[in-house]
Amino acid sequence: MPRPHDSAQHEEDEPSLLILSMGQIFLKNELRSITVDHWSRELENKSLENGLVEIIVPTVEKQEYETDSTVTDIYTFARRAYKLAWKAMVVVDPLSVRQISGNARIGETKEPTAIVVNLRNAVEESSPTTYYIRRLESRDALEEAYNAEPRDFSILATANQANGRFETNALAEQLKKGYYLRNPHASIFQDEDVAEITATAVEQVLSMKPSLPEEVKDRIQDFINVESPLEELSEAPATLEWGSQRLHVISLLRLTPQQLEEAKVLIKEAGVSSEWDGEVTIYNWKSILPATRRDVSRLYHRHLENNTRPRYAICVFLTEMPTSNKQNLTWATWYYSFPTLFQRGSVGECLKRWTLRHTKMTITEVRKQVEEDYQQPEGGNVERLLNPAGAFPPNMPRFMPARQVAELDISPPVFYLTKHLTEDENQVILDELYALADLDQDFRDKKLYCIVPWTDEEDGGPLEMWELLKTAINFQGGRNKSPRQAIFIDRQSPIDRTVLLADHCWNDTYDGFKGMDYGRVPGREATSWWVNLEIANLNIDECVQEAYFYRDPEYRK
Repeated sequence: MPRPHDSAQHEEDEPSLLILSMGQIFLKNELRSITVDHWSRELENKSLENGLVEIIVPTVEKQEYETDSTVTDIYTFARRAYKLAWKAMVVVDPLSVRQISGNARIGETKEPTAIVVNLRNAVEESSPTTYYIRRLESRDALEEAYNAEPRDFSILATANQANGRFETNALAEQLKKGYYLRNPHASIFQDEDVAEITATAVEQVLSMKPSLPEEVKDRIQDFINVESPLEELSEAPATLEWGSQRLHVISLLRLTPQQLEEAKVLIKEAGVSSEWDGEVTIYNWKSILPATRRDVSRLYHRHLENNTRPRYAICVFLTEMPTSNKQNLTWATWYYSFPTLFQRGSVGECLKRWTLRHTKMTITEVRKQVEEDYQQPEGGNVERLLNPAGAFPPNMPRFMPARQVAELDISPPVFYLTKHLTEDENQVILDELYALADLDQDFRDKKLYCIVPWTDEEDGGPLEMWELLKTAINFQGGRNKSPRQAIFIDRQSPIDRTVLLADHCWNDTYDGFKGMDYGRVPGREATSWWVNLEIANLNIDECVQEAYFYRDPEYRK
């Protein structure tokens, strides 16, 4: 990565704008060509042809929901650019390519956009390892990066502080205002890079005399670089038993048995003074190194996926030995999907919010408190964390729209169960799905679907249907308007123009899935029947040609 020019004195061919094309998608020549043509047109009126530096970064981590240009990737290159004296950089990612090529998914804006990372903060006490990230329309992104000057980003962050949701109609405005981009390799509320400290210590050890064998050095370095499974880092189980009188605390630092017992006693004593007399369980951190933001985010997202209650989830972390009044408990709050709100406060403050989530208060009352929390200014004891393993904005799974808004509520997931349809066969069933039926006349003039392709050579059957449906239902613990019913396309679909419609079956006594009911319906009627099942207006045997039941293999095991 080259250095930028000095604005006071530079040659014509010195770089003045840094663009990163980030993602595996840039290895596809056709999409690469379309993207290059778009940016060339945007640059024509800015006289930057000789001042542009583009770097293709195809080798990046691949995480959830086909994200391959994560916040961590962006931060890594932002840090390098900062050290080379760049003031800003532009990131073109897979979302940019989808928009440029006309393949934006349902809920994504069609206007081409790009990410801008501002690397210079005008506030003197600001951290040199914290940057500011925004998503702008492509020409605005170029202008912002080219004319970047140090500025006080707290003004933009404050304007955006109440926007906890990335699913509303205000998505574009939230992305324009932006968020702080913090070091994913540092601890929460900290700037010190745990990975860099470790790497420095390892380098010192490896350079000692007598020297270790190269093979041993390589194994040590690999061990440091590989992200350990959560089971090896924390004693916390994925699934927890919840209740207002049972507080679960995940320690983010390694405590001795004596410290663990002391921490329990201190939290219990603080609870009694706050009129709370419940049970405290602290799960120790196993690693010698403290948890990073990436670790905390992984723990929190695992928590969301595996614990369906409470509706507005809360996850509590211990960042240092507790006292009765010090700000040393940290809790993460779920309010739709992004970003995650982390707050740090006393045991009493934490217990107040914990019991609130687990009482019989109405969802409206709890949501009001959560929204008030999100309106707190960032800094000190409040941090909004962008998911280090996610994109910006986060990719939603293909079975859901990119945003959860009223006009996209009726966009059923459609899963293929085969990849062996011919182009003509595929078009037949798609035409049938999108055709309006008599049932649609009074309700809709067009149809939307979240279509998910099939990738295996072997076709899927009832087992695969159930696994796909259960995955959709369980997304973020079922919190994010995840679908409870789904449509499936198989090899029979283009022959008789029908699709499979499936609905989940739940056992209230067992508090678990029994399985699914399913059957065939005409493709053009699928949306209407899906809506009726969604609102529990009828049973599946009232809409399918013949109803079948598939039992969940895990039911009552």
